[in-house]
Amino acid sequence: MSIQDGHELINVKEVYEGEWDKLGMLTAGIARKNLEKQMKKIQDHYFHKAKREGYPARSVYKLQEAQNKYGFLKKGQRILDLGAAPGSWTKYASRVVGPQGKVVALDLHRLRVNGPNIEFIKTDIFSILPEEFLEKFGMFNVVLSDMAPKTSGRKDLDHFRSLELAGRAFRNATMTLDQGGVFFC
Repeated sequence: MSIQDGHELINVKEVYEGEWDKLGMLTAGIARKNLEKQMKKIQDHYFHKAKREGYPARSVYKLQEAQNKYGFLKKGQRILDLGAAPGSWTKYASRVVGPQGKVVALDLHRLRVNGPNIEFIKTDIFSILPEEFLEKFGMFNVVLSDMAPKTSGRKDLDHFRSLELAGRAFRNATMTLDQGGVFFC
């Protein structure tokens, strides 16, 4: 079964993996609600551990594992965190760099963390130039990026958006990292 989406014909079953009624019909609203319910059910060990330790999301353990293995975050560093919301990476980096360090966090959505060495910029990565970061903050020792696009349900479009964000993060990293700096994406 296919539907017309603008000028492109797409296969609905490839786009939405949700509940189908007796006629094989599915609306985007139903698929989106089911996806939201599925996401809320992901409350595993790491979800609960993050909440106990004061982090807004379980993603902190991905950064912590990399830090334990490579040790690229150090006291006193200047960190740029792209796609920072809800703020787990920002909070973790803030703790590692300490009061002499600085974490500049950027996202479209507000952070659920704060601290004396955290500065938040609420904006779209595509509406701010790397030169603006340099002008305001100087060079960074580390650029972190855990950006993800707002998903549409179309794998091809979501993949393209992910690549576009990764490319922008890389461009920002190459222009704002100090010599010997680290880009973790």
